[in-house]
Amino acid sequence: MHQGIAALLGLQSWIIYRVERREEAKEACCPACGARTRRVWGRARGWRRVLHTWCGGLRVYLRVRPRRFRCGQCRKVFVERFAGIRPWGRCTDQAEQASPGS
Repeated sequence: MHQGIAALLGLQSWIIYRVERREEAKEACCPACGARTRRVWGRARGWRRVLHTWCGGLRVYLRVRPRRFRCGQCRKVFVERFAGIRPWGRCTDQAEQASPGS
């Protein structure tokens, strides 16, 4: 799969071990009360593998490990949600639209 990413990015002479995107903002909206919080409570226990798209006939997965937040108002602990990935979803919205069977 790393060779596919290398070809896609034009990095054939490189060895890609990991692709990461880090965001500096540590803020999420509580699903129970709607308040915004910056209190990071930790990380989810495991990594989630989510189908994102296809490249050269191969599946491209995202590995996400969401953060856990604690709301300052209602005191509930919740897991952050990512745009384009439904809760408990196994694929992104982009993967559903670009499925090879459609």
